[in-house]
Order: sequence, then C-alpha cells, then structure tokens
Amino acid sequence: GSILYVVFIIAVIVAVIEMAFKKPTEKEGDQTLREVTSLQKEGRAKLTELRRIGMQIKHQTIRKENDEICDAANKIIGELKNNKESVPEIRSFLNYYLPTLGKILKNYEKLEDSGVVEEEMTKNTIKCLGDIRAAMEKQYQNLFEKYVLDMTIEIEALTLACKRDRLFLEDDESEDEKITSTF
Repeated sequence: GSILYVVFIIAVIVAVIEMAFKKPTEKEGDQTLREVTSLQKEGRAKLTELRRIGMQIKHQTIRKENDEICDAANKIIGELKNNKESVPEIRSFLNYYLPTLGKILKNYEKLEDSGVVEEEMTKNTIKCLGDIRAAMEKQYQNLFEKYVLDMTIEIEALTLACKRDRLFLEDDESEDEKITSTF
C-alpha cells in the first residue's frame, strides 16, 4: 500500500512540475479573433489602395465599378466577426481578387496616362470589373447561407410540430396555413 502511495505522490509532483513549466496554450477563440482582426486590417489596407488607384483613373464607368467592388469587399470584411468559420475562404478570396484587381487598375491607369488605351481594352476592363463585382456580391451572399439553411430547417420543424399538435385550422388546406391558439 505504501509503495502505491509513494508512486501516486511522485506522479502528482511530476504533473505539477510539468504544468508549472508548460507554456500556457492559446484559446482557440482568441486566435480566431486575432485572425479575424488581422484579416480585416489587411483587407481594409488593400481596399484603401484600390480606392487610391481608382481615383487616378479618368474613365467614369471603371471608377464606378471599382468603387462598387470596394464597397462589396468592405461588407465582406465587416461581416467576418459574425462568420469566423469563413475566415479561410475569405482570406483566400481577398488575397487573390484584391491584389489582382489592383494590378489590372494600375495597368489601365498607365495605359490611360500614356494615351494609348484602346476602346476594346476599356470594354474588356469594364467587363472584368463587372465580373469581379458580381463575384464579391456572391461571396457576401454566401456568408449568409448558413442562416438561410437554419431558418429553413426551423420553419419546417415548427410547421411539422404545429401539424402534429393540430394547431392549424382544419378548414384551411392552403399553403399558408394558420396557427391557432389552444388556450
């Protein structure tokens, strides 16, 4: 019995020493919050640069498209706090689309300044910007898919519960059945 007691005491001492020298682990929530904050800061810096470049462009449609892209991207960045699980996709999205858009706008600005910008290049640039804007808007909508799915499931469950509990009016067979009180 006493040997077992000594082994137990030694095990406790070893565990206490290990915990004393072990670095505290970072909580997952803290890391996610830092990652979100970092991504928001990076994204906003990129948007500031895109807006700066856009202000240098003379073509009004291209400037307007750029502003709309920046507005959509800003909404995505702002929604990150509520969609922490989307951080990897949004990071990838912002790290590819925003820098690539910046390169396109810088090149267009150079062509515009040199006076050699062609009508076809302007049309292609406008189409590209429209596509990027649509992609940004789609990305923003995707952030809310989980809410739509959750609501759809909850509505279906509530409807089934009401039917099961006979809370719908008997004579109303339409799609928009009414809930009645049982009090």
